[in-house]
Amino acid sequence: MKYVSSDKTCPFKADNTVVIDYKNVPLLRRFVDYYGRIKKSYYKGTTRQNQSRLARSVKRARHMGLLSFTR
Repeated sequence: MKYVSSDKTCPFKADNTVVIDYKNVPLLRRFVDYYGRIKKSYYKGTTRQNQSRLARSVKRARHMGLLSFTR
């Protein structure tokens, strides 16, 4: 199977002013599905580094009580 590149660009790379932070709940909710799971990077187009930052922020927000674990 050949690797097919996607047309998606990283939303954080396109807008350098956006900071991935656990306190930015509206931003984090865009990357969490209906069941509370973090969406995969190939669905949203995030880079590997930004995906790990995003996952870390979502997990911190969950433990702080800002995001629910499930919906």
